[in-house]
Amino acid sequence: MTSHADSRRSSTPISDGLASDLQALGSLLGSHMRGLDEHLGRQHERLALREHQLLEESRELLPPAAVNLEALSKEELQALCRQHKLKGWSKLRREPLIAFVASALFPAQAPSEATEPSEPTEPTGPVPAAPAAFNPADASRSERLLLLLLEHLAVSPQLVAEAWEGTKRA
Repeated sequence: MTSHADSRRSSTPISDGLASDLQALGSLLGSHMRGLDEHLGRQHERLALREHQLLEESRELLPPAAVNLEALSKEELQALCRQHKLKGWSKLRREPLIAFVASALFPAQAPSEATEPSEPTEPTGPVPAAPAAFNPADASRSERLLLLLLEHLAVSPQLVAEAWEGTKRA
């Protein structure tokens, strides 16, 4: 029985030193990982805040989707020109100012001089109320910006949702 007890190795100064070094390294690595997790958490919060700020800024830069320029006063039209930093509007009266804002902010909707009045390009009936915007939770920042642009271009949320589902299945 003594031979079996002797076959077990007792700890040596090298193995004791290696064990303590590994333990110190493990605690140092754990501390570093906790610090890194905290840092990455703060960075994630900063990025989320910046993303929110960029979305808000892009909403301010894009013209509103359905603005009745005829219903706005001259002062409101001028404020719209200031907000979008348009040039050349200050001496215009209300009617030319409406045409100016329409051509600057809504070029697709502004009447062009090349088309004849006998050819209506858009339906003249009342515009139906737009349904709620499509805004999926799993969209990335660039996808949300594109969705915001589609919303401002008055694309139907149903069409956007169908296209979204089609791309996510593929």
